[in-house]
Amino acid sequence: MAETDSKAYGNEETRWVGCLRFEDLRHRKKLLDLKIVTCERREISAHRIVLAVRFPLIEKALPAEANNCLLWTRFSADIVEAALSYAYTGVVQINSNNALCLFLLAVNLGCEIIMDWCVDFLSSRVNLDNVAEVWAVANSTLHEKLMTLCLPVIRVHFEKLITNSVFSAFMEPKGMAALVADPLVEAKKEGEVEVDILKQWAICCWLDNSCPANASNYRVDQFQRLISYLNMKALPLDILSLLRDMAIELNVLNEHREQITKALKDQRGVLAPPATSSSPSLWRRDLLAYGSFDKSRQKCLLTGIPELESGSDFQFTLPYREGCAVVYIRNWVCVIGGGSPVGSSEVDVLNLDSGELTKGPRMQTARTLHAAVATNSLIFVFGSRNIKKKESNSSCEVWSSLPNMPTASDSSVAVVVPGEGVLVVGGVSNGFRNIDTQLLCGDVEGAVEQEWSWRHLPSMLKARRCPSGAYFKGHVFVAGGNVGGFRDIESLCIPYKENTSPQWTMVTMFPWPSVGPNNLFVFRERMFFIYGNGTVMIYSPARDEVFPRYKKVEKTLRFGVYEMAIYSNPVASKFSRIFNAWERTS
Repeated sequence: MAETDSKAYGNEETRWVGCLRFEDLRHRKKLLDLKIVTCERREISAHRIVLAVRFPLIEKALPAEANNCLLWTRFSADIVEAALSYAYTGVVQINSNNALCLFLLAVNLGCEIIMDWCVDFLSSRVNLDNVAEVWAVANSTLHEKLMTLCLPVIRVHFEKLITNSVFSAFMEPKGMAALVADPLVEAKKEGEVEVDILKQWAICCWLDNSCPANASNYRVDQFQRLISYLNMKALPLDILSLLRDMAIELNVLNEHREQITKALKDQRGVLAPPATSSSPSLWRRDLLAYGSFDKSRQKCLLTGIPELESGSDFQFTLPYREGCAVVYIRNWVCVIGGGSPVGSSEVDVLNLDSGELTKGPRMQTARTLHAAVATNSLIFVFGSRNIKKKESNSSCEVWSSLPNMPTASDSSVAVVVPGEGVLVVGGVSNGFRNIDTQLLCGDVEGAVEQEWSWRHLPSMLKARRCPSGAYFKGHVFVAGGNVGGFRDIESLCIPYKENTSPQWTMVTMFPWPSVGPNNLFVFRERMFFIYGNGTVMIYSPARDEVFPRYKKVEKTLRFGVYEMAIYSNPVASKFSRIFNAWERTS
């Protein structure tokens, strides 16, 4: 922080005559009985009695014998001299260069009057250039006045500050809670990112930047402390949904997860009981949405999406198990496995012709957080937490074991690649997100009894957990699940073009945080991307663009797609990995 001006602080109460006598002795180097060691290893002489009187909090820390040292090695000589000036004269010179360090020393000394003077000096001098430093000091000391001083500047420059590592790295949960709850953040101007989306991104950056490398539970502790500071009832729906997703990913204490879930239910209100339809033509719908609306009852909802397909406003009730996978095959919807902590082998099958719900054949292995995808005749299930086995099912009749995945993973996404096989991308291996791309080679519309084999393809550019994926016009697209920053999409050309070296390419980036649900799917020869707040984007590359772009569809779903899966025909290009749950908001 560059020095721009200076101001002397003091008053009649602080100008104690007795200390002025000691100031004269100090200048004449008389009766000095203490040496203060600074960060430059410089020794500054002083009188113990003066420091004990001015700063009673440190009396016990003072050496018992004369001429011993007091270590103030966190502070430079000029900061120590400024504090001693106050101790001896009751006056201190504060400038833009020493205000923050002097404030920190005053905190250590328990000297509230110097702290107040520093806050007063900074009150008209906080700006974009120094607010990150001031905010870091305010958070490290949990000083509410200093935090409040920063908020007006943060409100104006919120988007710029999110990417400032100093701003995020030294922020305490209480400071993060103040930003999330602040109702006065500058209103969105035309063309700018929504404030709630920026807040979500800020939370993600904060957790990513504040984690020391050697503390595995640090992020969990920080997140749980953040929850304890927040007033859940006052938070918007998008923020609550992100917090819920993070709570699941971090596996925080149940009391915190329940607190978030209750706030979500209170915000959204009580859902009307879903009407069960028995229309014989339901299975001919091209677009279905599935997700949980009441985890306590372990039920979920299957519905049409009239915003994208007219005449599809219907609903079914289905079982729900957290971490399950769901596929849409022919006229059936299958809910496969799931349930914490070890999963299950259960399969529930809804017949869309009759509306009848039956039990399908159990898998050979209990699974949770697995990926699943369906073709016209086969269902493939990949991985699970703690296992790497994979199975296939022919027309929901029998499960067969197939070759193990080369890299064991859970929370990945599976995409059918016509003529090639099934691509399994990303996920979590050994506790870390991975960049692996594994192709199960075989005829996905043929018999189970054939020569299946695995091969590795080029790794993704970013590690991803629970991404969404789709195959569209010769490319596999994978979206979301990346760590920190904005949500993005990358693609891989497959099958390979002749005389080329295949590699993943970054397609586009959205102004939404990377944590939380998203859906990428193909519908009627177009590819769509849906973010958790219901915003619909369509893949619409222009001929003169090097990197294709997504353009916003002029409609938003009547419900948010919080933890939801979209299933579309034709079956070879559907997205069939559930992210968990969703609720209608209308």
